[in-house]
Amino acid sequence: MKLRDRNVVVTGASTGIGRATALLLARKGAKVWAAARDDKRLDDLAAEQANIIPVHADLTVESDRAALVAACSHVDVLVNNAGIGWHGLVEDMSMDKVRELFELNVFALIELTQGVLPGMLQRRRGHIVNIGSVAGMVASPAETVYSATKFAVMGLTDGLRRELRGRGVQVTLIAPGPIKTEFLARQTTGGPAPEPGGLDYGLSAETVARAVVRALRRRLPGYRTISVPRVLGVGGRLGAAPGISWGTTLATRGRVRKALAEREGA
Repeated sequence: MKLRDRNVVVTGASTGIGRATALLLARKGAKVWAAARDDKRLDDLAAEQANIIPVHADLTVESDRAALVAACSHVDVLVNNAGIGWHGLVEDMSMDKVRELFELNVFALIELTQGVLPGMLQRRRGHIVNIGSVAGMVASPAETVYSATKFAVMGLTDGLRRELRGRGVQVTLIAPGPIKTEFLARQTTGGPAPEPGGLDYGLSAETVARAVVRALRRRLPGYRTISVPRVLGVGGRLGAAPGISWGTTLATRGRVRKALAEREGA
């Protein structure tokens, strides 16, 4: 797909992967509706690059989801990036928090997808990019419910891709590994943090943004599921899983011990 003059919606655009993706797509000539809850950061983003339209939206609220779709006359590309995490053991997690994770990470993604699909199908042109996680391939200890939401995103993406085959609409899953954003700081404290936040290792958010652009521009089987870094899965998800599983197994005991120690010290 040519990106110039395309209408793109990017969720979770005020920071991290969403911000980097919105900036890169706008620089490629797309008109980007950047959605997030943080008005100041959205305004700063729009001031940094032309072709970005800030849209205040709390995507855990159904009316905000509908308003976001309505704000764009038609959507050529939807990048479902908004998401939250939670660090801790399942036994310590409240059901309110479980519902919050699924509301944003899964239900909002589905509803936004439903909102843009009719127009895409009518025009027989469009692309939906879902930002998943390597944690949606192999569950990460002490982030089990977050992993469950990303497993859901992976399953939805795979099934939707098959439903839309031959109907003009493309579907891609991007599965990042460790990325330098404030995601971990947010999942620990529940609030924003200075960039790059609570993660001091991993690739840059721009690496994921470039993977999104590659997926949009290339209609090749290997660009339907992209792990970041790519080395984790040269052939996509099936190639990625063994390496991720090996690494996660090594980390399991340490993460659980840390979570138990944090709970006892609280």
